[in-house]
Amino acid sequence: MTAPPPPGDSIQAQLEASLFGALEGDPALAPAPPAPAAPALPAPPVSPRTAASPFQPFFLVPSSTTARATPLLHPSAAANSARALDALVGAAPVHYLRAYALAPDDAMLNLTLGVAYLHRAMQRKSDNRHQQVAQGIAFLLRFAEISLAPPAPAAAGEPSDNGVPPVFRQPRTLVLYNLGRAFHQIGLVALATRYYRMALDDKSAPQFHREAAYNLALVYTHSNAPRLAKQVMREHLTF
Repeated sequence: MTAPPPPGDSIQAQLEASLFGALEGDPALAPAPPAPAAPALPAPPVSPRTAASPFQPFFLVPSSTTARATPLLHPSAAANSARALDALVGAAPVHYLRAYALAPDDAMLNLTLGVAYLHRAMQRKSDNRHQQVAQGIAFLLRFAEISLAPPAPAAAGEPSDNGVPPVFRQPRTLVLYNLGRAFHQIGLVALATRYYRMALDDKSAPQFHREAAYNLALVYTHSNAPRLAKQVMREHLTF
């Protein structure tokens, strides 16, 4: 039921083309020139929290009852949930795909499938890591497409906002953060930095800026750019 990775020499270029093609016309999501690769330098000393968690240990997902977003893994429960996730992540995509066959346009289901495939790709027992990464990113791009799609036309005699459930239309900030978080997890920090920056520049949901700023500061810290990390923390994490 899963699709093979797209053909071609540059999967990264095709994934970006799919994303920006799906969200064509949105100036906030225009592709930026690729950032120069950071030199391979030893990581600087980090705090115990950073050492235990290289980035925020959760994605942000739409709530099932309101138009706000709630964490998939709350930080206070991340340690215990990680053990359960390691045990279940191998079978999780199979069960989620059964639900996907019934509701392929559910934003949260696409996000959950994307996260499950990325977690599976990071496991030692992964049988095809590159294919699972491509599948995970494909589901995340579908999540972005659904979340940012305009409302569908309402049926005759119905209010104009009945075309798409409000929970499926998510703030652009949340979508950009999740894309950055996904690229951060698989080690594509240049793309992660771009999407975290775009999330910080977007004003549709400023309540998610702290998560994006925290992860972006960690990227800069591990890239031997402490000044940029301090600047991000001073602008977005200082009360």
